[in-house]
Amino acid sequence: PLLLNQVASAGRVNIVVTENQTELAKNIIETEIFGKPKAVHLALIGHGNVGGTLVEQILDSAHDILNRKRIDLKVVAIANSRRMALNKAGFGSDWRQKINYSQSEFNIQDLIAYAQEHHLENLVMVDNTASKEFVLNYDEFVENGFDVISSNKIYNTLPIAKYRNFRQILNKN
Repeated sequence: PLLLNQVASAGRVNIVVTENQTELAKNIIETEIFGKPKAVHLALIGHGNVGGTLVEQILDSAHDILNRKRIDLKVVAIANSRRMALNKAGFGSDWRQKINYSQSEFNIQDLIAYAQEHHLENLVMVDNTASKEFVLNYDEFVENGFDVISSNKIYNTLPIAKYRNFRQILNKN
């Protein structure tokens, strides 16, 4: 915040933030002060056997996780190498139809811009591909506020210098 002012006698707190921080500030206040569940926004890349099963498991478990841990898991992006479907409110059981009928081509910059435009926080990109090319984008995701989870084993076969550079990027972000 740019300015934080607490007026004890009136029982209020005034916070001044820049315009692009209003949604984030509102979410933090609602979570920390009013006990609103913490939202975790998931972008799942690859929805074949492994990825599709993961989507189903997340959707089946989301209500229980919300009640037990006060974490609201929302699958906001589902993509493969060709198409991408986005939904800031989170996908439901009809996610397969949404991705099958999506007209949006998969583009990493569009996914990142969507997350920024909708002020999505606690972003997690889950790579369920076996793509040699896609693992090269992990740095860009981390630099733009995403955590990275991967079942893709290709990254482990890259040169050690790439891994060390990635660790440095993780430490900065």
